[in-house]
Amino acid sequence: MDRLSSHCQPTQQDRNVKTPQAVVDQLTCSRRWLALAVLLWPLLALLGCCVGPDYIGPKTPMLPDAFSSAAADEAIESDELSYWWEHFHDPVLTGLIDSAVRQNLDLQESFYRVAEARAAAGVVKGNLFPKIGANGQDTYRKSSNNAREFVPINAASQAYDLMNVGIDSTWEIDVFGGLRRALEAANRDAAAYDHARKFMQVVLTADVAINYIKIRQLQSRAAILETNLATQEHTLNTLMNRGALTGELDIREARARLRASRAQQPALRRDIRVAANHLAVLLGMPPTDLIDDLVGTGPFPEFDGALAVGVPVQLLCRRPDIWEAERRLAAASSRIGVAKSDLYPKVTLTGNVGVDTRDIASLFTAQSISHSLGPSFRWNLLSFGRVLQNVKVYELRYTQARLQLLQRILEAVEQVDNGLVAYHESLAELAEHQGAAEDFAKVVELVQLRNKSVAGANGGNQGVDTIYRLLQAQLNLLQAQDRAAISQGNALIAIVETYRALGGGWEYTPIPVVEVDSID
Repeated sequence: MDRLSSHCQPTQQDRNVKTPQAVVDQLTCSRRWLALAVLLWPLLALLGCCVGPDYIGPKTPMLPDAFSSAAADEAIESDELSYWWEHFHDPVLTGLIDSAVRQNLDLQESFYRVAEARAAAGVVKGNLFPKIGANGQDTYRKSSNNAREFVPINAASQAYDLMNVGIDSTWEIDVFGGLRRALEAANRDAAAYDHARKFMQVVLTADVAINYIKIRQLQSRAAILETNLATQEHTLNTLMNRGALTGELDIREARARLRASRAQQPALRRDIRVAANHLAVLLGMPPTDLIDDLVGTGPFPEFDGALAVGVPVQLLCRRPDIWEAERRLAAASSRIGVAKSDLYPKVTLTGNVGVDTRDIASLFTAQSISHSLGPSFRWNLLSFGRVLQNVKVYELRYTQARLQLLQRILEAVEQVDNGLVAYHESLAELAEHQGAAEDFAKVVELVQLRNKSVAGANGGNQGVDTIYRLLQAQLNLLQAQDRAAISQGNALIAIVETYRALGGGWEYTPIPVVEVDSID
């Protein structure tokens, strides 16, 4: 098996953040500070080390050389996968996708989710640097007279006013790299959210196209039904106008078939409205009756060429959700280091510079200056059981993330292959249904000619058999044309689903409603 990183390099760089070591050069104000710097130097020298595993891209499963359902001319790389909808040459579809990418509320939310993750990484980064604060207080104190017996207090010191103002600082020296591992994990989380946003755009563009094609499919079926209803109504009216020459059986048969056909209209109108409502929501609009404004009426979009899908290994570079899972895995690796850092002592450098005085007039004189500086450490010696179990928790989470990534890769290959199968089989169905529709149209024509011939020979009476054959032929024609429209729509939807499985569409970046600069 090959490692994922051998096929593609992550877009987010994982570099260890080094704590500035120039702090040593700054500790030269006195011999005491210089001596302290010398003592701290071994600790500062360890700052290049980080506990926990260094992340290496995972091994990927053995992938086939080509998709099983791809023809030889399809196993090529498509440079236009990023804007796959342009292959349909449908300006309405292009406009809908453009509006959706600009206005979809879920996609806008994902921009802010990325911004939140980057801000959270900034918070974690701040832990690497000293925390500096200012403090001040004015305290008036009067000693108790009863305390004279135990604490000697002269009259001058029995009541006094103490003022102090200063600046204090604390700095956790990241000796063992726990803070840097935490920053590493936060940056990788931010990258994962960015890849999730890209995949959301992949799904969005595909959903817009699929709903648009469904509307065109339903409109085509409704038009076919309308034409056949007119034919059936004409047949029924012809039978009723013949009066006594037509039996009640023929009229009821024709009327029943007409009503059965009409019963399909409410379902088609309902499905069109549902698809239009969902399309409106994808465009960030309220689901109102905007079918005419959104898509109007028109024919199916036409696909202009062969479906280029490349080879399975290219999915590792193209699918944003695969890279999202890979960044989640990398973040899980970093968090193992964060957990392991609790096995080691925490070293903190604290300092304070200020003034203390009992007289405001001498507040900022040299004699009032006080300062302190010194290291400290904290080590949880009796918590190793808890810390080790916590490390185990994050190691198990890493294993889960690795399995999730491998599963995502296999599912991606499956989705592309399923899309290709659906496309080819839908084309085969379409050819058969179109041929059947042509044959049934000819049957209707021949039956009508025969009915005229029989009616002429029988004094206008066509006979029960010929009427039944005409009604049956008209119904068969309606069913064949309807199934052809369904197959044509399904073939186009399969193309869209294949492009979605390939990860196409995330590079498309019109100016969104959300200001992209606000998340940098």
